[in-house]
Amino acid sequence: AILRSFRYLFDSRDRGDSERIAMLDTPEGVHGCKAHGKCTEVCPKEIQVAKTIGKTKKKIYDLKKQKQII
Repeated sequence: AILRSFRYLFDSRDRGDSERIAMLDTPEGVHGCKAHGKCTEVCPKEIQVAKTIGKTKKKIYDLKKQKQII
């Protein structure tokens, strides 16, 4: 679900980012990831999962810094 959300967060046409970020910006969302990389190791599609989650965390941080979301 987090990886799917990443796709929409970085799509300029998407307008549901505030709701999506509210769900992701929680301990159960992206903040539950400690970037150990085990998810990336076992991903059958060889997706850089930890890197993608890191980019999502940064996007949330940047948007908060710009005060676009609360």
